[in-house]
Amino acid sequence: MDCNEIMVTMEKPERCQKCNGWNIKEDEDVLDTWFSSALWPFATMGFPKKTKELEVFYPTDVLVTDPDIIFLWVARMVFSSLEFVGKIPFKYVYIHSTVLNEKGERMSRTKGIGIDPQEIIEEYGADALRFTLTYLETQSQSFRLSRDRFIIGRNFANKIWNAGRLLFSYYQEKADFNNLAEKKIYDYWICELFNQLLRKYEFFMKNYYFSLLAQTLYTFFWNNYCDWYLEFNKERFKNKEKTALETSLEVFYNFLKILHPIMPFITEELWHLFNKEDVSVMEKGIPEPFIIPSDKKKEIYLCEELIALIKNIRNIRANFGIPKNIGLKGYLKTDKEQLYLFLKEEKEILKKMVNAEILPLAEDKKELKNFATIILKTGDLYLVVDEFFDLSKEKKRLEKEIAELEKIWKETLENLNNEEFLTKARKEIIEEELKKKVEIENRLKRLKELI
Repeated sequence: MDCNEIMVTMEKPERCQKCNGWNIKEDEDVLDTWFSSALWPFATMGFPKKTKELEVFYPTDVLVTDPDIIFLWVARMVFSSLEFVGKIPFKYVYIHSTVLNEKGERMSRTKGIGIDPQEIIEEYGADALRFTLTYLETQSQSFRLSRDRFIIGRNFANKIWNAGRLLFSYYQEKADFNNLAEKKIYDYWICELFNQLLRKYEFFMKNYYFSLLAQTLYTFFWNNYCDWYLEFNKERFKNKEKTALETSLEVFYNFLKILHPIMPFITEELWHLFNKEDVSVMEKGIPEPFIIPSDKKKEIYLCEELIALIKNIRNIRANFGIPKNIGLKGYLKTDKEQLYLFLKEEKEILKKMVNAEILPLAEDKKELKNFATIILKTGDLYLVVDEFFDLSKEKKRLEKEIAELEKIWKETLENLNNEEFLTKARKEIIEEELKKKVEIENRLKRLKELI
């Protein structure tokens, strides 16, 4: 009868001390779990034989791991590789967040604590799972995870899918889009924003800032592309403007290419919906930046001013309780005649989105009564609200705007004071942050003077 007793000894014993049996076998697994795991980088490639895999793929580039096993495993892999192969096993080690449950406990399958990813995939989808975890990744800081948090990824996937369906309905009528109207300022605006996104994408990917990457992709697509650009284009789609459709589609295709690493399934599905070629979106690579004429690049601020105007008028309506069916008049004071001409050209957008008409300020604003002030980058707008005006509410609105701007200003300042950011970021990204800082400071100064 075999004995399962484990005995530790430096010399081979003649008999078992427990059962007195003589059929003793030495355990073949002479290393503990972590030390045997330390051989993984080169053992998987055929070491000690000089295999082609070892020659081509060793050392590897990146190890992604949890902070709790830096000493248990990562350090052991390093000194084992140096000892047996004479090389480090990997160039970089990415220490990711520790995912905790709602109570702040470390997830464990053996203890039954945690979230089953298969259940999340069934309920929310694989892309929602991937995007949410990327969005929440904090680089070595732990975060608490509940099932409800995957709504972030699910809603984003829905937004992308719905935008794709909207565009596809026009894509099917592409031949009928024969109105050859010229590009609008907001066509150049969305292309420039995408170029900025590409620069940040490269920086975030290179430096493993995955959370910032996910947040930037989210903001660009949801806030800029869908909420503004597609809204501006709806009337143009009805008018069968070829430029509007082509620009919308091109930006959408390029966005799918860079989103693919995080959300591979929905991007692949949408890619083949629009493109009949049997090539995966993964094989298309990173897109090239859009080429924007220098004179048009200088006019992009006009679109930014239009968006700021619409946002502020909406806030004023909500703040003073002004019904949407009541038309408003705003008087613009600016040194930029181009801004007024642009707003006049886009009067239908202002009418449709905020039911407002913008007029030039011909006389001193002191003659105006009961108005709310909107501070733009290149001018001021005095929106007449008549009997709805409330001075205390207007002051609170301006104070809220100041608080929001100060928050953005602090974040920008943190980046510009961060040595790592200044060392690694491309020149264009740093210039964008510096420009943003100056613009925010100017607006803050004017808002505080107004109060």
